[in-house]
Formats: sequence, C-alpha cells, structure tokens
Amino acid sequence: MRRESMWACVIAACVLGAATGYAQERSMAPAEAVARAMAANPTLAAAMIEARQAAQAVLAEEDLYPFTLLVDTNYSRQTRPSLSLAAGGTATSTGDAFGLSAGVSKGFATGTRLSLDLTGSIDRQNLSASAAGTAGGRLGPGYGIAGRLTLTQPLLRGFGTVVGQASLRQARLSRSAAQLRSDRVASETLQAVLVAWWELAYDTTAVQIRRDAVALAQRQVAEVQARIDRGTLAPVEILAFQTSVASRAEELAQAIDARRRQALELMRLLGAPGDTDVVADESLARDTQPEAAPDVAESVGQALEASYRVRELTVLSDLSRDQARIAGEALRPRLDLQAWVQGEGLGNRAVAPAFEQFGKAEAGGAFVGLTFEMPLTDGRRRAQRAQAAMAVEIAEANLLAAAQQVRTEVESLISRLGAADERVTLAQRTVALAEQQVQATRRRYEIGTAIALEVDQAEDALRQARLRLVRARVDRVQADVQIQHATGQLLARHAAR
Repeated sequence: MRRESMWACVIAACVLGAATGYAQERSMAPAEAVARAMAANPTLAAAMIEARQAAQAVLAEEDLYPFTLLVDTNYSRQTRPSLSLAAGGTATSTGDAFGLSAGVSKGFATGTRLSLDLTGSIDRQNLSASAAGTAGGRLGPGYGIAGRLTLTQPLLRGFGTVVGQASLRQARLSRSAAQLRSDRVASETLQAVLVAWWELAYDTTAVQIRRDAVALAQRQVAEVQARIDRGTLAPVEILAFQTSVASRAEELAQAIDARRRQALELMRLLGAPGDTDVVADESLARDTQPEAAPDVAESVGQALEASYRVRELTVLSDLSRDQARIAGEALRPRLDLQAWVQGEGLGNRAVAPAFEQFGKAEAGGAFVGLTFEMPLTDGRRRAQRAQAAMAVEIAEANLLAAAQQVRTEVESLISRLGAADERVTLAQRTVALAEQQVQATRRRYEIGTAIALEVDQAEDALRQARLRLVRARVDRVQADVQIQHATGQLLARHAAR
C-alpha cells in the first residue's frame, strides 16, 4: 500500500513540478502582446505595405499628363542619279543634310493634346550636271527653320474628364480601400491577439486551479496515510485518495499541454512562432469585473457606420460603378480633330535670312482634318459594359451581405456578452455554495458520516465551478473585444492607451 501511495505521489509531483516550472516563465501583459503584434505580425505588415503601394499609385496617376520633351537629330549623305540632257543622258547629285528638331507636348484630362515642334536643318548639294545639260555646280549650304503647333482633340472616344481622369479617380478609390483594408487587418489582428491572450489567461488559471487540486490531493493522501499509521483508519481508505491524485495529475497534464499550445498560437500572432516561454497573468482572469452591456440598437448602428469591412466594401462598390462608367470606351467609334499651323524660313549660305523669313511668317501653312474610325460590330463593347454592370451588382450584393453579417454578429455578440454576465453571477453563487459543501463534507468525513468518494466529488464540484467562473469571465471579455472590433472602436481604444 505504501508503494502504491509513493508512486501516485511521485507521478503527481512530476506533473506539479512541470506546471510550476512553466508558471515561472515570463508573464506577458495584454498591452505588451498588442504592441508586439502591431510591430511584428506579418499579415498586418503586408496590409500596411499594400496601403503605401496604393498611395504611390495615386501619385503616379496625378502625374498622368506631364510635359513631354522630344529631341531628334540626324545626318544623311546621299547621291541620286537622274535623267539629264547632258552627255550620257544621266546626271548625279550628292547632298549632305543635317537636321535637329525639338518638341514639347502636353496632354490634358479632356483628351486634348498640344505639341510644339521646332526644326532646324542644314542642306548642301553638289550637282554633276543640270537637267538642261548645263554644267553642274554647288548649292547651299541652305539653313532652314520650321515651327509647328499641333492640336489633337478626340470628339468621341476618349473625350472629356470622365475618361481622362478615370484612372486617377479609381486610384484614389483603391487607395481608400487599401487604407481601410489595412485598418481592418490591424483591428482583426488586435482582436485575435486579445482573444488569444485571454484564452491563454484562462488556460493559465486552469493550470493553477488543477495544480492546487493536485497539491490538495497529495496533502489528503499524506493525512490519510498518517491516520492509517495511527490505526484510526483502515488501509483501504487511501485508495480513493490515491485515485484522486492520479486523476487530478492527469487533468493537470492536459491543462499544461493546452496552455503550451495556446502560447504557441499567441506567439504566432506576435510574429514569434515557436516561443512557449510566456504565460498570462492569471489574476486578470480571476478578478475581471463585468461592465454594463451595450445597447443593441446603438451598437448595430455604430457597426454599420464604422465597420472597416462595410466601409471597405462601400468604397469597392463605388470603384465598380466608376469602372462601369467607362466600360467599353476603347471600342467606341473614334472621331479625332487635328489642326496645325506652321511657319518656315530658309536662308542661302546665311542663317539670319531664315529667321527673318520665319519671323515675318512669309512661308508656312495650316491644316485641319478629321479622322473617323468605327468597329463594324459592337458585340465586344456590349459584353464589356454588361460585365461591368454585373460587377456593380456583385459589389452591391457583397456590401449588403456584409452589412447583414455585421448586424447579426453584433446582436449575437451582445447576446453572448449578456449570457456571460449571467453566467458570472451564477458561477459566483455556485462557487460559494460549493465551498460550503466541501467544508461540510470534510467535517462529515472526519467524524465518519461521509465516505472519501463524497469528499472527492465535493472538491471536484468546487474545482469545476471555479473553472466555469473563470471561463465566463474570459468569455465576457472576449465578447466585449469582438464587439469593439465589429463597431470599429478597438483600434481607437487601444491607440489611446
């Protein structure tokens, strides 16, 4: 009998020692968990990078119509044969030409494009014989200058700011959606961290309660063994208490494993997977006091107005509608107006006459033209517009579904919170009654009117009542955290701390 008692105590001592060693590891407060998650959570980091990426896309679209400079230079030398009245019937001419041109163009959101081009040239020719058969000679060098101002304006396809500013509007909407997505992910991450931390707090408290139960069972075994040694109890009485030690040690081992696994989940959210050297402060789970439950209608209204998910889908719905406005634009008929005016000047063996002629507008011209283009079939454009219209319907349906989901979640969470409050009150009453029952049963056992099994059952009922009380308190806090997330208040509350 003593050997069996010794082994039961050894097993319980090993489990208790493991629990004690684990409980001595570093304790983490909720504020520290939140700070580490906000700094190192990879999912949140990716969402923040996406938001910055969307902001850069807006900057790119704001500079969609820059001034453009085009510079071109060229040199050519060419010898051309031609028919001639000179001897042999043919003649050749060799020319050297050098050109330099520079132009500036600017597009506008209305589809208009203006360009100004300036061209300078130097031309020289050597003639072997003239077309009339006379002796050849040298022409030039001739110095030419030309300037052209060109206007291009689409009248159908691409006309107006609805098309010209579409990419900018959509980039801004995408930026808003990315910012809301980043806030949503941050709030979701904060919610997950707090829920995981409170779950770890429950597991930590459960380990402590079960460790206390093992210690109590060990003391009871020792007390019973002492009474057996004195001859006041039969040796068989110790079996029930040894069984209780082994059973409670088994429960403690399971609780330790649950706490370690919950620590792993929490550290994963903090961006440090694999670290189990952290526990939560069990006193917070034991001493958490319930607050007044929020009003259902007010909370639902706040959620529909401030929910990051609803706001994000609202922006995405606006984006779909804007995209539908220009759907099929590239397949519309094209009617473009082009007009230009040009001035020219030419000087023979001198540059000044070219500028003088150009300045007086003695040479030049003007042009006005229309270009029309139209697909002979319109099926592709109609399909694109129908597709865009369906995208709008999908976005609006997703928004409606999200709003309904938020409403249901908030109502469900408030119901859960109220139930947790009621469970806390009832569990507190149960704990008080269970404590009285344990004391009464122990006294009855000491005087011989109760058996060991009744003592074990009373202590187990007390232990379970304490666990239910902690569970109700943790559920209450977790429901409150989730309500804050659903109503868009979680980030603001923790940012203010």
